[in-house]
This record gives sequence, structure tokens and C-alpha cells, in this order.
Amino acid sequence: MWHVIIHLHHHHHHHDHHHHHCRCLVVGPAVRSDVLKSAEVRRRREAREALGFPSRGGRLLLVLGGSRGCGYLNCAVNNALPQLATVPGLQILWQTGAKQYVSYSAGHAASLSSVRCVPFIHDMGPVVAASDLVLSRAGASTVAELAALGTPALLVPSPAVSEEQQAANARVLADRGQAEVVPQVEVDEGGLAPHLLQLLAPDGKRLAAMRVQGGVGSSASSSALERGGNGGVTANGPVCAHIAITQHIHP
Repeated sequence: MWHVIIHLHHHHHHHDHHHHHCRCLVVGPAVRSDVLKSAEVRRRREAREALGFPSRGGRLLLVLGGSRGCGYLNCAVNNALPQLATVPGLQILWQTGAKQYVSYSAGHAASLSSVRCVPFIHDMGPVVAASDLVLSRAGASTVAELAALGTPALLVPSPAVSEEQQAANARVLADRGQAEVVPQVEVDEGGLAPHLLQLLAPDGKRLAAMRVQGGVGSSASSSALERGGNGGVTANGPVCAHIAITQHIHP
């Protein structure tokens, strides 16, 4: 079994403008889904153990409040914690951002042993790999990590970003079935907890359906993928690699 990922970058210079085009092909036979699933489950267990979370049983929700802290999202998560605490076996790793760490780690989280607050996560890849669900904004680097690893996500695009760039980023994952998107206005009205509770239902069927097995190199990626131009990432297949997707997702 083998897979080769080929990146073809073309740079066109026209006066002072640089145009970047990328074509990405995945060559080789598809890997059986049961093999991918077994490897993915093993990887997630190992990543959880490294983070100090139980490797078996329960689920891990990763909350990304942003490196500087997203006030809206952190506030909504704080309000939702009492309801999330009712989910059996749920562990929550919450990146609050440095500026908001003290206030939120001393709030509802302080009384819940299932919640671990951290100001910042330096190595995001293993943490995303360990998670069953990620709650986040839809910035370029975050969406790239999610696309590469195939982790299910609930995305709340920032309305402050011009031209709805984060909304466009979120649609890439939503169109491939890996993410659900909640508008900021719905979060402001208390709609975050119901969405999370639905995704974290005990039967686990919704998250299982959303997970893209293996991310890069999965059977879903075995068809040829093409990316081109500067108009964003197209959604007719998974993104082939972090290095490619970051060029085409809006920052």
C-alpha cells in the first residue's frame, strides 16, 4: 500500500502582483477504511495519554478561544459549562487565551474536574488529533489543522473579519461534512449549548459520521485533488495537506 502526495506550485509574476496556483494530486491505491479507522483510533488514544486524559471511554472536547482569547466564544462556553457537565464521560480542554485565562479558569471551570483551562496551546496538532470535537472560530491555521487531521468541528466564524472570510473557510469543512457552522448571532442568543449537546449525544453517531478517517491519505482523498487560483479552497474533496491549504484559506 502506498500513497504519494504531489504538490505542484506555479508562480506567475505580472508587474507587481504575484499569482500563486497550486495543484495537488494524491497518487496510489486507496487504503481500506477499516485500516484507517484502526490507525486513527490508536493515534487518538496515544495522543490523549500524552496529554494526561483517559485513553479509553469518554470523549474530549477541545475549545479554542484563540491565542489572545475570543471574548464572545469564551463567554458562551463559560455559560454552557453547567449543561456540558451533564454529558457522561466528557472531558474539556479549553484554550482561553492568555488575557482571559485567570477570569475563566476561576469561573464555572474551577468547580468542574472535567474541565482543564490553559492559556495557550503551543503544539496544536497532537491536541486536535486527540480530540473528538473541536469548538473554534474559523481562522486559516485552525481550519488547515482540522482539514489535515479530519477531526469533527463546530465552527463559529468571526463576523468581524472583512468579506466574511471566516465564513468561507468554515464552509470548506461544512461542505465535506466534517463541520457544523453556527452564526455568531445564534451563539449570542444561547444557542451554543444545544448544538454541542446534539453533537455529543451518547450514541456518538453524529461525530462518527463527521470524522473524515485519517485526514490526508484517507480513502476519501484517494481521488485526484486539484486546487488553483487565489479564490479559496474548493470543497469537492478533502484538502491534501496543511502546507497547501494555508495558501488558499483566507487568513
